[in-house]
Amino acid sequence: MSVAWIFFRANSIGDALKIIHGIFADSGIPFISVADNIGIAMALGIVLSKELIDEHHWDIHVQDSPVWLVRHMYIVCMVTFIILFGVLSGGQFIYFQF
Repeated sequence: MSVAWIFFRANSIGDALKIIHGIFADSGIPFISVADNIGIAMALGIVLSKELIDEHHWDIHVQDSPVWLVRHMYIVCMVTFIILFGVLSGGQFIYFQF
């Protein structure tokens, strides 16, 4: 990032100086909510689990478990994950009429 670009895009010199002060002085609260932190932690946990399973060649197939409770808990977790983090707004597909 160029400091000159900050001065170029700011409405005034005062605004540019406030931005520069904010970059170097403000620690502030990050713009990530608690729900986002939970989602990030879950995603990192899933990736870490996958890496450990691949690294140690563990043969784990939760979705094919012979134990009824394990299999159904897996399904409940997957449905919950889709409901919490899925895009269910029904918006227009990104490549519509591309």
